[in-house]
Amino acid sequence: MAWFNPELEPLLAVAAATLDENGILIEANTGFRRLIQTEEQQPIGLSAARFFRQPDFPALAGMASGADGEIHRGLLTIGDYMGQTRTLHARVWRSNGQLRVLAEYDIEELERLYATVLELNRDYADAQLELAQANLKLQQREAQITAIALTDPLTGVGNRRLLEESLAKEISRVGRAGGKLCAVMADLDHFKRVNDVYGHDGGDKVLVAFGTLLRKQTRPTDIVVRLGGEEFVVLM
Repeated sequence: MAWFNPELEPLLAVAAATLDENGILIEANTGFRRLIQTEEQQPIGLSAARFFRQPDFPALAGMASGADGEIHRGLLTIGDYMGQTRTLHARVWRSNGQLRVLAEYDIEELERLYATVLELNRDYADAQLELAQANLKLQQREAQITAIALTDPLTGVGNRRLLEESLAKEISRVGRAGGKLCAVMADLDHFKRVNDVYGHDGGDKVLVAFGTLLRKQTRPTDIVVRLGGEEFVVLM
């Protein structure tokens, strides 16, 4: 019959057990069984000496060689089958040649640990958010750089590089799926006369207006580019 109250049997925060002088487990509550990772409801006969790490069981047994009474009060480290250890506040005393163990977790320490874990989780979440925002900004910046690299700075339509990349993709697509590929080439006649009469600023305005006209008169899927000078291409 267990020496501890029945109320202790289901508790997980309190470990209670009785062992003989050789470390054989005579009785144990749920909390102690959980410490050593055994689900046996009646682990009578289990050798539990190896689970006592600090102090180890031989040291406790040596302390228990005298008269009955308390032999240890303080920290007690107990391990499990997987090698994981837990340190609890414990009392160990001798009674009729047996060792009785009563240990409990330090609630304040657990609360501090829980608070630390929460803080670490918050810090991790904040770091993840900052990283995600930084990645988004980086992607946006990369997209901007790519757009700039493929855009004619004067007219705002695509440049020769965009045409070369897009043409290669469209030729590949047509080769796979069949169909036809169409392109429109446009050249502003007598453009030199515009520059001569109105100056290069006037000529730039004409180029910008023509690029805008092409974008308005084509579909969103069409690709409008300026090859250079007054030459334009629409890839459809």
